[in-house]
Amino acid sequence: MDDDRAGLCASCVHAQLVTSSRGSTFYLCRLSFTDPRFPRYPPLPVLTCAGYEPTREPANPRTREPCRILITSWGSFGDVYPHVGLALALKARGHRPVIAMPEFYRALIETLGFEFRAVGPMIDPDDRATIARVMDPIRGSGRALVKADSDAVAAGRLRGARRSRALTWI
Repeated sequence: MDDDRAGLCASCVHAQLVTSSRGSTFYLCRLSFTDPRFPRYPPLPVLTCAGYEPTREPANPRTREPCRILITSWGSFGDVYPHVGLALALKARGHRPVIAMPEFYRALIETLGFEFRAVGPMIDPDDRATIARVMDPIRGSGRALVKADSDAVAAGRLRGARRSRALTWI
């Protein structure tokens, strides 16, 4: 259950998330065990509560705040859409995804409200001859990405960069 639907219960020390045998989730108010003013399972969202005490544990214990997360993809829309779905889920959880893709996808990404960064190689998706040359039928775009990364390091465009697979694909 997401925090917006639960209201204060989502971050209260007295609330316990309970899942039924059928998969439904409820918030149990442990104050109800000792004080009849508090319902055992309050109707959600709880917007005001006399017993509310915020948890001391942050949502992200490693950083204690939302993260700025870089998501990168290179390929066709079939490669891009799963990454956009991931970015939407991260944004819904309070993070700030930044999406790095070829310039061709800028309008789509910015329309969805994400920060966009262009990455290469810049290949026109309608240029079938170039696509056929750089796309391996089995490994996909790996050949183009490895070559572009190697060329960038050789040309000094990635000063101080280690030779690593900063660009990855699934």
